[in-house]
Amino acid sequence: MGRRFLLVVLSLFAASAAAQAQGPGRIVGRVLSAEGNRPVGGATVVIVGTSVGTVTDTAGRYTLANVAAGTRRIQARRIGFVSATQSVNVISGQPTSSDFALVVS
Repeated sequence: MGRRFLLVVLSLFAASAAAQAQGPGRIVGRVLSAEGNRPVGGATVVIVGTSVGTVTDTAGRYTLANVAAGTRRIQARRIGFVSATQSVNVISGQPTSSDFALVVS
């Protein structure tokens, strides 16, 4: 029984270490106009409460790299549109997709 317990503990430790070794995750997505579903280039996408952010390309795509795992609130904003905020669950070592549909103001 003691040996089996030790094997279980070692297995859990190895799985935990492997998950930590994967490193941070990343958030990818697009910012589109709610009217017409057109890309919104030049929109700012930030993790709320941090200085981590980026600007969308002409196709409305963005990537936030090196994001710590866990639930994060991200916000997209662009002049001429109402800003939008949503929660995203970031998983270590994996991309998480999160798209925005901004309404014209």
